[in-house]
Amino acid sequence: MSESGEGSWWKRTVVIGPLGAGLVAIFVVVVTPVGEKIREFVFPTGAFVQGVVKKNQRPVPMIKVSLDDKRDTKTGHGGGFVFEKVSRGVHFINVLSDRSQLLTQEPFFIKPGDKEKQLSPIELEATPEATKPEVAGRPATNPAFVMEQRQPEYVVNLMHLARPLPLTDRRPGFESNRYAVTTWVAASQQTLDRIARVTYYLHPTFNPSVVTRDSRSDDFRLSFTAWGQFEIKAKVYFNDGTVKDVSRFLSF
Repeated sequence: MSESGEGSWWKRTVVIGPLGAGLVAIFVVVVTPVGEKIREFVFPTGAFVQGVVKKNQRPVPMIKVSLDDKRDTKTGHGGGFVFEKVSRGVHFINVLSDRSQLLTQEPFFIKPGDKEKQLSPIELEATPEATKPEVAGRPATNPAFVMEQRQPEYVVNLMHLARPLPLTDRRPGFESNRYAVTTWVAASQQTLDRIARVTYYLHPTFNPSVVTRDSRSDDFRLSFTAWGQFEIKAKVYFNDGTVKDVSRFLSF
């Protein structure tokens, strides 16, 4: 190899090699799941989360609100609350009475890189609770639920998440309700965008036992406390006028 050839090879090795490695590193950090973890480690998510607590459509001032049972605050005169520097992942907002009894619980999710999160209004009066325990092993359906004859082709499912409630967090008179439960609608983004509202039919021992949710932002979530096992049914109303029936069996 000539002297000039050796020089060109050396330049390519010294310059192009590190340049290529740098481009590969940039691709890994920007595009791949590994890069997402690296970015989250170097620049962790610290979201600004705000919401409002209502009862009978009116703001509830000076009520205790807890984030994951770790950070507490109280609502302002307009019923609003704020939590700063909330990390990525699933979190729970707990609304508590003056005696620190759990009134309702709402889950939410922070994606990597989120800076702000506006939660849907938390309605205290629409939180169903079982008035008495149901006999284990005997599923029941709310008699108000009537199956629709025509079912649209949309693929929709009910999902749920249950969290054990410590005895100290249970409301007086509802100590048998051992779990805080959240259910929501799972579907493609295109299908969710077509949904106008969802009406849930709980066991008749719940009060209320029929509840409607119309918040697309949280996938039409419903939270309640429960015990035992039963079948929850729901009617999904679409903007085109069609209605789809879905159900999910819950057992605790």
